[in-house]
Amino acid sequence: MGLLTSKKEKSRTGKIHYYIDESGSPEFYGKRKKLLIEKEGYSPLLIIGLISVTNRKHLCDEIENFKKSLIADKSLRHIHSLHQPGWYLHAKDDHPEVRERFFQFLSKKSFRGYFIIGRKKLKVFLKKHKGSEKEFYFDLIQNLLKGRFTEFKEYNIYLSRRSGNSIKAFSDAIEASIKKYNKSTKKEDIKPTYSCNIVPSKTTPELSVVDYMLWALQRYITKGDKKYFDLLQNKFCFIYDIYAKKKLGQTRYYNHATPFDLEKAEKF
Repeated sequence: MGLLTSKKEKSRTGKIHYYIDESGSPEFYGKRKKLLIEKEGYSPLLIIGLISVTNRKHLCDEIENFKKSLIADKSLRHIHSLHQPGWYLHAKDDHPEVRERFFQFLSKKSFRGYFIIGRKKLKVFLKKHKGSEKEFYFDLIQNLLKGRFTEFKEYNIYLSRRSGNSIKAFSDAIEASIKKYNKSTKKEDIKPTYSCNIVPSKTTPELSVVDYMLWALQRYITKGDKKYFDLLQNKFCFIYDIYAKKKLGQTRYYNHATPFDLEKAEKF
């Protein structure tokens, strides 16, 4: 964990919370090292998203109150999942009516979203990541976090729990992103203070925000359905299509000035 030492760094104030989740899988191989590419159910993309929140408690309380309002709504009594123990908001599994309401809820909230799209290209995977799914996954996290440690005094970073995640690999990715950023700039090195945690989605309401944004982005990419992506367009502050081919008129970086558009991207 880094410490703030310079005058410039000491001038930063406040604390920010980052929540990270993914859509898709880093898997290239199944049992007995059988290649999964183009097999039924294979996910050709791994998208990792991050939301930044300054007032964690406020957002968490609002989501919890939103969930309670759904459960208490008599017009939603027919939705079985709402009344099951341990239910939490998860875009893929939620009832369409629940999904619609939560998207409308999110459109009125204040947070920022940053995303990296990892196209699962076998040549890149074997050469750059040495055939390691873990390395592929955490390299995306490292690139997603690059440049995310320049505005605040303290960072609390939460990663959704999944098989293969470890605090050491997560911390190593954070350190690598800081080192990579410092190497890329002529400015004074940043040495941010941070904590990193791996947490379950079902007990971390803020992760439902990332999950829903990931679902909207993936749906746009895979089905061409822009409805929910457009609804949250102003929340997508940055999208990095890291392994896309950069051809004339195309880019790998998208922001508010250059919004993500399938017509501008390499074909998925």
